[in-house]
Amino acid sequence: MKSFEIERPNVAYLDSISTMYARSLKTRNGSLGGNILRRFKIIMDYPNKKITLKKNSSFKDDFYYNMSGIELVHEGKTLVKELQQNSFRLTDSESSSGGSKIVFDYSYNYVLKPIFKIEYVREDSPAEKVGVREGDLLLEINEKPTHNYNIDQIVSFFYAENKNVKILVARDGLEYQFEFRNKNLLKK
Repeated sequence: MKSFEIERPNVAYLDSISTMYARSLKTRNGSLGGNILRRFKIIMDYPNKKITLKKNSSFKDDFYYNMSGIELVHEGKTLVKELQQNSFRLTDSESSSGGSKIVFDYSYNYVLKPIFKIEYVREDSPAEKVGVREGDLLLEINEKPTHNYNIDQIVSFFYAENKNVKILVARDGLEYQFEFRNKNLLKK
């Protein structure tokens, strides 16, 4: 990009339908994603149709990508039962044996929480090799319910190289557990 040289950037290529549409836009000359743009201070000069880029402290950061092969989407909400409060009390027993009784009281809230669906599984990826499929609903990641995370937090599990990831998914009314190790497929 002009005087900027960016080493080993992640790139994406359009599918055939998107390519046809992009070619119909005569003034289009490619796209820059957030992983490139976050490395600059960006000055937009709308009247003069000019963009000025200045390197920021992130310029030399490594590029990261999803090493699991799983692409997630938000799939709506589900009702989740959460323990609000629990307490117990000790009472004298009315039985002939004397003694005491412990009474546990539980209180729950029902809260709408997000559901995440696996939209795409990259071919030959760690997730695809263990049997994860498109359309699976992601219930847990590393034995914690996914509804306790936002989508960015979940996706961050897929970016750490050589990290073991354990997921629980729902598929056709059944639950399946998978475990895989993220792998950097771009390394030489």
